Amino acid sequence: MKADISRTTFDPDKHYSGVFMQQGRVPLDADWNEQVEIQRRHSLLLARDLIGEHGGPKADAGFKVGIGRSGRLLTIGAGRYYVDGLLAENGQRCAFDAQPDLPTAPDLLRAAQSRTGTQLAYLDVWERDVTFLDDPALREVGLGGPDTCVRRKVVWQVRLGSADEFERGEGSRRVRKRAGRLNVFTTGNGYRGAENHLYRVEIHRSGGIGTATFKWSRDNGSVVALIESLEGRLLTIDPGAFRAGSAFESGQWVEISDDARGLDGDAGDLRRVEAFDSAAGTLTLNEAPSMQLEPSLHPTVRRWDQVDGGDGGEPTGARRLQLEGGIEVQFSAGTYRTGDHWLIPARTVGGAVEWPGADGPEPQPARRTVHHRCALAELEFDARRRTWRVLDDRRRIFAPLAG
Repeated sequence: MKADISRTTFDPDKHYSGVFMQQGRVPLDADWNEQVEIQRRHSLLLARDLIGEHGGPKADAGFKVGIGRSGRLLTIGAGRYYVDGLLAENGQRCAFDAQPDLPTAPDLLRAAQSRTGTQLAYLDVWERDVTFLDDPALREVGLGGPDTCVRRKVVWQVRLGSADEFERGEGSRRVRKRAGRLNVFTTGNGYRGAENHLYRVEIHRSGGIGTATFKWSRDNGSVVALIESLEGRLLTIDPGAFRAGSAFESGQWVEISDDARGLDGDAGDLRRVEAFDSAAGTLTLNEAPSMQLEPSLHPTVRRWDQVDGGDGGEPTGARRLQLEGGIEVQFSAGTYRTGDHWLIPARTVGGAVEWPGADGPEPQPARRTVHHRCALAELEFDARRRTWRVLDDRRRIFAPLAG
């Protein structure tokens, strides 16, 4: 979650079942968020225990892959379907290349039609954070439209691929087994920063140690603004679209991205700010971004705080790497994927840096967006006739307990 939070305290191994307020005590964002995570985990486990890995209710099972327009159009049926406890909902039947959360669906369909043999249609479900930049209705205009709470949204995509591609995809056991880890150290008298921060270290480019690159933020990557216009190297943003006290400065690195890249799990373009005019809301970059501006895809510019590394991010390595304020990070051998990240709460009192470890800091696995996937149908495309055929419906249908 790239949000302005103080820290994350949820730990499933502690087996907490609830968070309760006390009179006269200071309520913290971490308390509220931990309660949400406790209830969320309980709901997911309950649904998975009752339904299994995936399944749809008999009365309204969704995501049936169908054929339309004389066999040339793939369709996705309306209804509900559970994957690892997550509820995916499709409000109305739609064409494969018109999915609400898959802007690149037309390209995927064209690629699938160039293949021979059978293919799998599978459902990919995960959760994505949504702010007022994505949904302006989250702002309360009666209070002047301030940024308040972040929402979490269930995203679904129906994709096409071979059985092998499905097995090797995000979340498979072999991917988890090879994943690299991060360790955090402090030098001298601990954290020496002037303010409390929640540092975020995030993988920018995938690969093994030394090939993968990273970026970092002292504010959990929460300083972000919507791009209103883009002309070459000049970006224009809404100067009131980032929280008070945070802005952009000359020499900083920023990431230019949008929904298309975010929903595909791709990193944006890293560029250095050469000049920032806060009154006009303009940023002059060292190089024009590669993406084209499409307002419907909510293009954003996000601030990162690393100094080195260039437009590819800083390289990972086995040696300790300095962030700032006495904080050092060290990557272990393994593979890293774009979006893998770690959160490091740093506090001025006592120079404390919160990091797990019984007898000293210990390497930790990355936090990452967890994708939950299941097969929907086995398909075949006739290249000569340019038509599709459904060979097998792979969905699992369950009846209600009281049925």
